[in-house]
Amino acid sequence: MPEGISAGLHLVLRVPDEAAVLRALRARSVAVDYLSRYWTGTGPGGLVIGYATPAEHAFGPAVEALVDGLRA
Repeated sequence: MPEGISAGLHLVLRVPDEAAVLRALRARSVAVDYLSRYWTGTGPGGLVIGYATPAEHAFGPAVEALVDGLRA
Protein backbone atom coordinates (compact mmCIF):
# COMPACT_ATOMS: atom_id res chain seq x y z
CA MET A 1 0.00 0.00 0.00
CA PRO A 2 1.55 3.33 -1.00
CA GLU A 3 2.12 5.84 1.80
CA GLY A 4 2.92 9.55 1.94
CA ILE A 5 1.42 10.55 -1.40
CA SER A 6 -0.51 13.54 -0.07
CA ALA A 7 2.47 14.80 1.89
CA GLY A 8 4.80 15.82 -0.90
CA LEU A 9 6.81 14.63 -3.86
CA HIS A 10 7.76 11.15 -2.68
CA LEU A 11 5.90 7.93 -2.16
CA VAL A 12 6.81 5.18 0.31
CA LEU A 13 6.09 1.65 -0.81
CA ARG A 14 6.78 -1.15 1.66
CA VAL A 15 8.03 -4.38 0.16
CA PRO A 16 8.87 -7.72 1.81
CA ASP A 17 12.34 -8.09 0.21
CA GLU A 18 13.86 -4.66 -0.28
CA ALA A 19 17.18 -5.91 -1.70
CA ALA A 20 15.56 -8.13 -4.34
CA VAL A 21 13.21 -5.38 -5.47
CA LEU A 22 16.07 -2.88 -5.69
CA ARG A 23 18.07 -5.29 -7.86
CA ALA A 24 15.11 -5.84 -10.19
CA LEU A 25 14.48 -2.11 -10.51
CA ARG A 26 18.13 -1.24 -11.09
CA ALA A 27 18.28 -3.88 -13.84
CA ARG A 28 15.54 -1.83 -15.54
CA SER A 29 17.34 1.50 -14.92
CA VAL A 30 14.74 2.61 -12.38
CA ALA A 31 16.33 4.75 -9.68
CA VAL A 32 14.65 4.58 -6.27
CA ASP A 33 15.97 4.87 -2.74
CA TYR A 34 15.61 2.20 -0.07
CA LEU A 35 13.57 2.96 3.04
CA SER A 36 15.82 1.15 5.53
CA ARG A 37 18.55 3.68 4.74
CA TYR A 38 16.62 6.23 6.81
CA TRP A 39 16.42 4.04 9.94
CA THR A 40 18.91 3.35 12.68
CA GLY A 41 19.05 -0.33 13.39
CA THR A 42 16.50 -2.55 11.72
CA GLY A 43 13.69 -0.69 10.01
CA PRO A 44 10.93 -1.63 7.64
CA GLY A 45 11.83 -2.69 4.12
CA GLY A 46 10.55 -0.47 1.39
CA LEU A 47 11.19 2.00 -1.37
CA VAL A 48 11.19 5.78 -1.45
CA ILE A 49 10.00 6.82 -4.90
CA GLY A 50 10.27 10.40 -6.11
CA TYR A 51 7.67 11.39 -8.67
CA ALA A 52 8.27 15.10 -9.21
CA THR A 53 11.22 14.98 -11.60
CA PRO A 54 10.15 13.14 -14.78
CA ALA A 55 9.06 15.17 -17.75
CA GLU A 56 5.46 14.50 -18.71
CA HIS A 57 6.45 12.37 -21.72
CA ALA A 58 8.71 10.23 -19.52
CA PHE A 59 6.31 9.63 -16.65
CA GLY A 60 4.34 6.79 -18.31
CA PRO A 61 7.40 4.75 -19.33
CA ALA A 62 8.93 5.32 -15.87
CA VAL A 63 5.81 3.97 -14.16
CA GLU A 64 5.72 0.98 -16.56
CA ALA A 65 9.36 0.15 -15.75
CA LEU A 66 8.62 0.49 -12.02
CA VAL A 67 5.63 -1.86 -12.21
CA ASP A 68 7.60 -4.33 -14.33
CA GLY A 69 10.41 -4.35 -11.79
CA LEU A 70 8.00 -4.81 -8.88
CA ARG A 71 6.40 -7.78 -10.61
CA ALA A 72 9.79 -9.41 -11.23
